[in-house]
Amino acid sequence: MSNLKLNNIVPLKLAGTVNMINKTIEAGVIFLLIFTPLAFGAVHVWAYSVMLFTVSLLMALWGIKLLLIDSDKKGLPAIVNILIFSFIGLIVFQLIPLPTQIIKYISPNSSAVYKSKTISLYPYVTKIELLKVLAYFGLFCLVIYNLTQKEQIKRIALVIVLLGCCEALYGLSGYKYIFGFEKKYYTDCATGTFINRNHFAGYLELALPFSIGFLIYYASRLPANLVKGIRCFIARISSEAGAKVILSGLAFMIMLLGVFFSRSRMGVISVSVSLSVVALMLMVKKNGLSDCWCF
Repeated sequence: MSNLKLNNIVPLKLAGTVNMINKTIEAGVIFLLIFTPLAFGAVHVWAYSVMLFTVSLLMALWGIKLLLIDSDKKGLPAIVNILIFSFIGLIVFQLIPLPTQIIKYISPNSSAVYKSKTISLYPYVTKIELLKVLAYFGLFCLVIYNLTQKEQIKRIALVIVLLGCCEALYGLSGYKYIFGFEKKYYTDCATGTFINRNHFAGYLELALPFSIGFLIYYASRLPANLVKGIRCFIARISSEAGAKVILSGLAFMIMLLGVFFSRSRMGVISVSVSLSVVALMLMVKKNGLSDCWCF
């Protein structure tokens, strides 16, 4: 149980079971992080069905774990719960059959076009999206309540960065096939294993901050600046931390190029704004990375 470092009261005879559940949950999360992008972005029924099933299974394992231990972990902040459940409630409300007069008042298009008794124009698709939202929320809870150790977080972040680089390189290669299937759409853009270039750009946008995190983390661990000059610079980049800084920076540049070559206008704008905000935050912070560089 020592390797768990749980903030819970775990009976000795159950420690092995709890440890196995924790490892299974971590493995399941890593599987989802790898599977969903590679499965064409999990936009097909078979792909998101696997995702929904896996999350449900992991949630069940977490439920068993909670029955075995006395957890003292606090729940999410009230404001987060309010926002999340308000959003879920809004989706559910769109699926509730309502009197025709109310539908005409709230959503005239639904009433006029489809003679629908619900606000949703397409209740079936709304139900599917509701299941996805619940799965995303479940995965969010699985991560923040079960993958809390430093090494677990680093492994998850490393998987995301590595997969983001692979996706970007695959897209930048100009290969016109996705696992043997010829691309029919966005053939002149980088899409990786995604069908839609915007999905590809959105994925890389989410992966980019992890490479920045690694870059900042390892930059702060470069050897102390004893003497300024080129020898100091060489000594720093030759160290273990320096090599990891270079790899993190390379990963960042590869994914950034992937976003730009996706030709997704919103993707490029989002990344540009995000990086500008991050750069501004680093410039404002007095005790940031200023002590990490030679010059």
